[in-house]
Amino acid sequence: MPAVLLMGMAFVLYATSLGFGYLMDDQLVIWDNIFVQKGLAGLGDIFSHDSLLGYYKKESLLLEGGRYRPLPLATFALEISLFGKDHPGLGHFINVLLYGATGVFIYRILLGFFPAQEGKKWFLSVPFLAAIIFLLHPLHTEVVANIKSRDEILALLGSLGALYGSMKYFDSGRKSWLYAAAGSLFLGLLSKENAMTFLAVVPLTLWMFTRVPGEKIAGAVVPLLGAALLFIIVRYMALGYMVHTN
Repeated sequence: MPAVLLMGMAFVLYATSLGFGYLMDDQLVIWDNIFVQKGLAGLGDIFSHDSLLGYYKKESLLLEGGRYRPLPLATFALEISLFGKDHPGLGHFINVLLYGATGVFIYRILLGFFPAQEGKKWFLSVPFLAAIIFLLHPLHTEVVANIKSRDEILALLGSLGALYGSMKYFDSGRKSWLYAAAGSLFLGLLSKENAMTFLAVVPLTLWMFTRVPGEKIAGAVVPLLGAALLFIIVRYMALGYMVHTN
């Protein structure tokens, strides 16, 4: 029930965005990006080049520092391949769906730190109220309403997945959860580089809200560091540089 309500709240809040068209930076990553417009045929170029090369066409015009965020572009290309071009309503729908899933994920993570208490109403619990506040916060409006900002949503989902997987590892003792956490973080990094901050967020959260010894937390971070290193290598292979200046 909590998950259904949270997902429903996301759609109630952003139902109007389903009728929006493309706007602002959507030009760079969707309708005027030649790699994305190729659909599945453009996936090779999406994952092997700067994310804005499909728009600027020339490497000399790319933004300083480079942008390597292939996963969101791959989802746009997949939409075009399956449903055709110029369907912004579908893109907005997927953004709202992913945003609702983020709220549900936050609820599930917080439930691990603040378990439900017997006799207490779940809709008054800290996890549920915190998830509602997250979904209702107006600061997120631009991210949800702008299709391009799917990179932000996917990066957060991947980062939260890394935290959740690490938590489940200590709950179950199964190493498969550590690999899942690393894979989730890697997908988050392929969405946007700021997912890298969860290399600090995950161990600090576990240290503050659990009784797991520090050395075990440090050991659980190793797969996450491996995922970050893999991303750096893949990014370098795709762009050909670490820091690019025009």
